[in-house]
Amino acid sequence: MALELQSRICEGCDTFNFVDTTGAYSVDNPTGYGVENGVTDPADFDTYVLEVWFPGSDRSGAADYTLNLLTVVPTPDANDHYTWVITKESLGLDVITSGIYYAKATGVKASLTYISDAEKIFLGDLRSKIDTAMLDYDPTCPCKKGCTDKTKMYAEFLALCNGVCDPDKATAIINALYSKTKNCC
Repeated sequence: MALELQSRICEGCDTFNFVDTTGAYSVDNPTGYGVENGVTDPADFDTYVLEVWFPGSDRSGAADYTLNLLTVVPTPDANDHYTWVITKESLGLDVITSGIYYAKATGVKASLTYISDAEKIFLGDLRSKIDTAMLDYDPTCPCKKGCTDKTKMYAEFLALCNGVCDPDKATAIINALYSKTKNCC
């Protein structure tokens, strides 16, 4: 079998984490890194580049952020996964806003190109704003007219966290919740 890049992206507190989950070649992972597949680990690529598109960006256009993954190749963890931790400052952001992030990693070895992509909904910023709004929630005090009911906003957020799979719907909910956090009573 040939090498197949596998990856995922994860949200940290103020970081964007790219994880190469390809793993080492084995009988149970015949598409993993190893001499059998021509690439022994990420450092063996001639080029290995990560491109990231932020929420709302046109994926057919240029990436919002690009990283040469070969600049510093991390030590693999116990599962032979490699994690690059990218700070919000490196991304050029003040805050990692909530929304759908898309990442594409492209590794090239000789004339062969390997691609892995990953998509993930990040919710940390929105969670922080809603948690802050809920700190002074008083169930005995009704919401003022024209204000966002914190309990409804919190319920919508929980529904989002529990698996809205459609990206357009998730984006619409995130945008609506951001709007609601500005008008809480």
